Amino acid sequence: MRLHYNNGFTLIEVLIVSTIIVIATSVTTVTYLNVQKDSRDTKKLASATSLAESLERFFERNGEYPPVASVTDPNAVTVKQMLDVPTLNSLLHPNAPSGSSVNVWKTGTTSTTNQFTYTPNTDTSDSCRTLSSSTDACMDYKIQFYKEKTGTVETIYSRYKAVVATTPPPAAPITPIVSQPDMPTITATLSGSNAVGTRSNVSCTSPATAQYAFHSRSNDGAWSTYTAWNGTTASTSVPANQGGKYDFQVKARCIDGATSSSEAISSEAVYIRPVTTPAAPTVAQATTSTTTTFSASAVTCATGTTAEVQYKLATDWGYVGDWTMPRPSTDTHIINTESEGYEYSEEAQVRCKSNYATSAWSASGTTSYIRPVTTPGGAPSYTVVMSAGATDLVWTVIKPACHSSVVPGLYYNYYVGNGWTYNGASGWTGWRHVIVTNGGSVNIRIFPTGSAQFTAGGTAAVATEWYCINQTTGRKSSIGPRVQTPLYTYNP
Repeated sequence: MRLHYNNGFTLIEVLIVSTIIVIATSVTTVTYLNVQKDSRDTKKLASATSLAESLERFFERNGEYPPVASVTDPNAVTVKQMLDVPTLNSLLHPNAPSGSSVNVWKTGTTSTTNQFTYTPNTDTSDSCRTLSSSTDACMDYKIQFYKEKTGTVETIYSRYKAVVATTPPPAAPITPIVSQPDMPTITATLSGSNAVGTRSNVSCTSPATAQYAFHSRSNDGAWSTYTAWNGTTASTSVPANQGGKYDFQVKARCIDGATSSSEAISSEAVYIRPVTTPAAPTVAQATTSTTTTFSASAVTCATGTTAEVQYKLATDWGYVGDWTMPRPSTDTHIINTESEGYEYSEEAQVRCKSNYATSAWSASGTTSYIRPVTTPGGAPSYTVVMSAGATDLVWTVIKPACHSSVVPGLYYNYYVGNGWTYNGASGWTGWRHVIVTNGGSVNIRIFPTGSAQFTAGGTAAVATEWYCINQTTGRKSSIGPRVQTPLYTYNP
């Protein structure tokens, strides 16, 4: 009987997969460990090469190599100063923690536990192996370090071999080695009308003392030459204009007599002087035909800065515009102001700016222009018609021309006589008013009262006065010419 399974793996399949995972994990682990070993071996080679070059420079100055006890002193800082080693890292273990000063170089046989050694090559004298007096030295040396990846020992031999003299020559004076200080810092501030760069103090190993020199530049121009070295001056200053950019740097060194360390240079400190906000401008307006030009008054800005202006328009029909893009302060803002009966209010603000700083916008200056409503002129034309059935008398009056933004308004008065009355009155019966928004004419109707509304010989007339009015703001023109129709006599 053959059994079939729909799910799961066989024991053999599980074992195969497990074996593959174990092999892959092992390969990854071995690769990672080899990479770490390679990295440490590279650091060891760099340290050994740097130490060897320092030993050769020692030989060139003194004609011999330093004794074992000097090179393997536990204090790495002492060894660095004696040999003028460029960096303390050459004397530290690759895995040394930050701030360590323990010298990694020892003497004896190089091994997995004693991985960095400095020993004589052929010189077996006590003078080389110990440090019993100031004249002790070695004729030659070898540097060895253990390579973790290959399990072998790498050796660097001395370049020269000193000659042993019958009478030792007097020891050559050793130029003191002065250590470079840590990098100084500098801050930039304003004092009065000057930009000031102020340094921090650095520490030097006694008996050396610290000296400083400054330089500066303005508005990204060329750097000035450094000041003379000085041990007491704490700051330097330059005149500072509003909107100006001022950079400062300081360098420091340690000096012992005529010997000085290499220089340590700070990063740049930057000060940008703020720009004062100008006063609010006054705004003038000049209107020609249907356009109005708004202009801001001249702006006083500090030396090295320029003035800009921005405008904003609002009207009393509810429009509120955005601020224009900033523009030179001499630029104007030209607005179409042809719509009659509206007020155009202009707001202006100014500011001062340089390539590095910009003031805030000033308070606003404002002005406004009200477009007057034009008075209609000329005498309108009339027609008069008696309606069918003689129930009313109609005068048709042609509207005057008003601007598209306004509409006509009409005052009118009736006259009836010779037996006609209007609402029980005769003669001129009183002024009435209407605002006309539709059509090109207005019909004025008279309905005389009485038992016989229209009596033969009855007379009537109409007097009119036109004006133009903005219905949104209520502003209107003055009254146009009064026009009275001829007297109309009814003769059926």
